[in-house]
Amino acid sequence: MYDPATRRFTQEDPIGRAGGLNLYGFANGDPVNFSDPFGLCVPWCTAAIGAAIGGGAAALGTVWYNYLQGRSLSEGVGRNTLVGAGAGAAVGLGYGLLGAGGSATVAATAGPKIVENANKLNHLFGKVGHNLGSLVDEFGGQANAASAMQSAIQAHVSSNNLVGAFEQVVRVGSQYVTIRGRVIDGVARIGTAFIPK
Repeated sequence: MYDPATRRFTQEDPIGRAGGLNLYGFANGDPVNFSDPFGLCVPWCTAAIGAAIGGGAAALGTVWYNYLQGRSLSEGVGRNTLVGAGAGAAVGLGYGLLGAGGSATVAATAGPKIVENANKLNHLFGKVGHNLGSLVDEFGGQANAASAMQSAIQAHVSSNNLVGAFEQVVRVGSQYVTIRGRVIDGVARIGTAFIPK
């Protein structure tokens, strides 16, 4: 059930955290374009859909090109269809895993995937002034530290019903980290983070 007043779903995802940190996410954050009544489709369904679209578009494009060139309509259709299907599946899978428009979670799935974004990792941890070296050491790497920060801020945002821009201090492991960002469709998106000196 969707509540337009809060712009959120009122029931948790039936697959729990396996669908991402946002337990109220639906259809990969895009219920206008997708339907996923049991919360089980993304990302593999998006790969299948991408393969079908990519393969179909490649086949149609090849037939049309052959027609315009006066060639046999079937020339190269099989090969191009496979290439198109593969490319479409890769795009669809990427869409499902990363959540188009950034609606995915860390290592997750359905919330921001900081751990897979090298630029974001560099922004967070590459600046000495952010003072996050001890957090990286505690969690054994930047990706793990980013995942822990995402989990901590998402839990904080959800339990405090935060919306819009935020600057919050949350406990991540044994550290208190100041995290700035924005809540979009119930998902905390980290803009920056630091441990004050």
